[in-house]
Amino acid sequence: MKNLGSFFNAKTIAVIGASRKKGKIGYTVFSNFVKAGKKAYPINPKAKQILGKKAYASVIDVPGSIDLAVITVPAKIVSPVLK
Repeated sequence: MKNLGSFFNAKTIAVIGASRKKGKIGYTVFSNFVKAGKKAYPINPKAKQILGKKAYASVIDVPGSIDLAVITVPAKIVSPVLK
């Protein structure tokens, strides 16, 4: 735990599993980043937009670099998401 600066000071964040549905963890996490004024990208292959932001099917589709990825999918699909 030498340097957590890149974690706490990430400039661009991908929320993998961002959701359009209030009450879902993916919605809450993405919403919090948006409210905090962070440059956050929602990653959800079934959505076109989330909270007014263009949604991407994959992190590969995001323009530019990503400093931090937060995975908010159910545990059973984390492994395929990582691949």
